[in-house]
Amino acid sequence: MKTINKIRNYHISRNAEHYQLYSSLKSLVSEDLAAKYGFTAHWQRFSAAFAKENDAYARNRAYYQTRSVTKNEAELNLRLRSLNLILRSKKLCGDAAVGDAARRLSYAMKPYKGVVLKPQTEKIGMVKDLVNIFETEYAQEMATVGVTDLVADLKQAFGEFETVLYERANVQRARKEADSMTEVRPEVERTFEELAAVISALFIVASCVENDSAKAAELEELIDAMNARILQFQSALSRRGVGQAERVEEDEDEDSGAAASTEETEAS
Repeated sequence: MKTINKIRNYHISRNAEHYQLYSSLKSLVSEDLAAKYGFTAHWQRFSAAFAKENDAYARNRAYYQTRSVTKNEAELNLRLRSLNLILRSKKLCGDAAVGDAARRLSYAMKPYKGVVLKPQTEKIGMVKDLVNIFETEYAQEMATVGVTDLVADLKQAFGEFETVLYERANVQRARKEADSMTEVRPEVERTFEELAAVISALFIVASCVENDSAKAAELEELIDAMNARILQFQSALSRRGVGQAERVEEDEDEDSGAAASTEETEAS
């Protein structure tokens, strides 16, 4: 008798594979169908479990798609180094006014020596302070040396770095506070197995006990669709070698059983 196939190796599937499988299975069963055939409670438990997986998967994607903190930090460090090198070269300028202005700016930068090597949050505070001092106390010197635009670029780079750093921190906090994929996957698997068992049982009853051809046909169509999704999932895992060791062990068991049966026959 036709039933919904058992899902094998789901526990070692990737998060994206797991999510796609159960998302596609859930799309096949509507709340109306569940109410029509009396398995609303099972459908609701599976839906609630999958909603948690959906949230966890979305948070994972948001985390990995957050703009690169490393890239923005590298751009900030580049501007800091450029400013430092320009001031060092301008101190040697033959124009006395330019040389004096460069020396004053270099002196103002001394407390921020090594800022590019500081931890990210400390770097934010130091660069913010440096830019503020340059803009409020050394505007004339920046104009004389010709680094006004560079400091403006430094300010912009600092702002972008601060933004992406805290965006990443917010996503990390949300991930820590909420259920992870590791925590929610077993619940999704368990509640679907319960739902699948009920649907399979309803089909058997409709076919063999109630002789309700319309109900049996509708449930059979649902079972076929679910089995197609499950087969597609198993095929995707097989293509990358998942489950091969398990199949080899099963084949060996079958061979051992066949050999034992042959020996018994010969002995007889």
